[in-house]
Amino acid sequence: MTRRWVVDEELRLLPERLEYDEQVVTLCEAMKGLRAGLLVATTRRVIFFARIRGETWLEFDYETISRVEGKASLIDSTVTLEARGEEITFSGIAPRERAPELASAVEDRLPR
Repeated sequence: MTRRWVVDEELRLLPERLEYDEQVVTLCEAMKGLRAGLLVATTRRVIFFARIRGETWLEFDYETISRVEGKASLIDSTVTLEARGEEITFSGIAPRERAPELASAVEDRLPR
């Protein structure tokens, strides 16, 4: 990852945040508003968490996600989820090619 120092603590804490037998599929650095953190697609859910100045924790079981989109561009890369009737956008995806990769990993796990 390009700015690994931004999510160093999140990467260190990730193993203890996973549930029993849950595995990471892919992850990236991301921004939710002004919060820089780690966006993770696992075998069970999507997690965003940021530890700088307090903690932000968002999680979405695949059953609650109705749509996902990942865009990678030179200006900004984003992952957008529609979950529980609201649209949630994560920006500043790094490395930028992870945006469509993460979206594809989530799409593959959505209930049909």
